Amino acid sequence: MQLVWQVPKRAALLFHLVAMATLVLYCAYRVSLGHWPMVFIYGLSLIPLTLSFVKELRGQASPVNRMVTLLLVSIGIAATCLEIGYAGMIFIFPAIFIYFFLFNIRAALMLSSAFTALCLICGAQVEANDVIARFAVASVNCIIFGAVFAFILAKQHDSLVQIAQRDPLTGLFNRSKLELDLAALAPATQAILMLLDVDHFKRINDVHGHQMGDKVLTSLGKLLDALLPDVATAYRFGGEEFLVLFNLTEPSAFNETALNLAKTTAGRFQAALRCVDVVPGSTITCSIGIAQRIAGEHIPPWFDRADAALYRAKRSGRDQVCVFEETFDAEDIPIKDTVTDSDTAIDALDTGLGNK
Repeated sequence: MQLVWQVPKRAALLFHLVAMATLVLYCAYRVSLGHWPMVFIYGLSLIPLTLSFVKELRGQASPVNRMVTLLLVSIGIAATCLEIGYAGMIFIFPAIFIYFFLFNIRAALMLSSAFTALCLICGAQVEANDVIARFAVASVNCIIFGAVFAFILAKQHDSLVQIAQRDPLTGLFNRSKLELDLAALAPATQAILMLLDVDHFKRINDVHGHQMGDKVLTSLGKLLDALLPDVATAYRFGGEEFLVLFNLTEPSAFNETALNLAKTTAGRFQAALRCVDVVPGSTITCSIGIAQRIAGEHIPPWFDRADAALYRAKRSGRDQVCVFEETFDAEDIPIKDTVTDSDTAIDALDTGLGNK
């Protein structure tokens, strides 16, 4: 389970401002008392906070930067507890909750517990045992509530991500997830794209109704998810169109064997789909186009080549698997626009597939 959430910039800036203002006020108060050791401690704590605030303001902050800043401030809080006891220990409680904002739950539990124990040990040097006991109970409660709160938010976050990235009908990933995965592919990443289009799907809807069409898509999604190898991810692109992304992380493994894996998977899927008994008296088939990404190739031309292979499969009588070849004639190549990003490429592909 990951972080509770990504802290928004405005919230991070507010946290910094409140912490800095508090430290400045305490520092000024200690200056008026001539308590220079505490002025030194507060001043040291202000340095990382100020630097972190500047990074937040410039939009250069990172999660690591925030974590390091919190750890440095925590050391300052512990030093304050050692010096002034009760007055410094009140900072334990907000710091505990901030740990659960910046770290995953397990790390936050360990670090906040260690931080609390350190502060209590330091505070025990100047405060009575009953005061330390009260702070210990309150701190444990804060840690427990922080962990429960973080767990609930993390579960809700995971559920929302699933809703946002899954197609509700087939259970496969949706177009939004596809766009994210394509954007995450480095320019040099090699992969294989497989496009699937259910043959004569409009006829199924017209003859048997849209509910039967939904059953076909649901069955296809389950079958596709069950047959794919671990290196492949399936997406419902829209309507009766599906995409499969083969992403092998080892470049040495990306050769003819990888392409054979895609072709074998496509053949197995087509054979299994023909055996699916969903539409009475009809056999469900699909056409498949495959294109292997060339090293350094951008996404738009890669999509164009996969789309051309799918066109060839359709023109060859449907229920075919076609791998893109450079010898394809012009009629197989979809109309290309000048595109520079994955979203535009997907839009272009959507237009092309809608004509099949």
